[in-house]
Amino acid sequence: MKFKKCQFLRRKVEFLGHVVDNGTICPSIAKTIAVKKFPVPTTVKLVQSFLGLTGYFRKFIPANSQIAKPLSDLTRKDNPFMFEQPQMEAFKKLKKLLTESPGLSIFQQGKTTELHTDASQQGYGAVLL
Repeated sequence: MKFKKCQFLRRKVEFLGHVVDNGTICPSIAKTIAVKKFPVPTTVKLVQSFLGLTGYFRKFIPANSQIAKPLSDLTRKDNPFMFEQPQMEAFKKLKKLLTESPGLSIFQQGKTTELHTDASQQGYGAVLL
């Protein structure tokens, strides 16, 4: 560790593509801009790239795996690459949800909390409110 790279007593820190600020965490502005500017995929490699980028931030996207399924299906072996309406809708929705995400807050003991869970053949999820 180099002392000149250390930061002390900071209220806001950017780390690994996330911004941690006053008990909240959200994707960094640079990452949300990268998602906004991502072109409509025209190849399987671009779909994989987009899914990798949005997948890294899946905790900010409710039902991420279900929304991304039409895109994930394109990456399967022996599947023809056909970027049609369901894929375009999934692409746009993932971009919208990630770039407009309000962020996450740390758990605050003593406050009223709810645990919502859901599962299906395609995925499962839970959220603590």
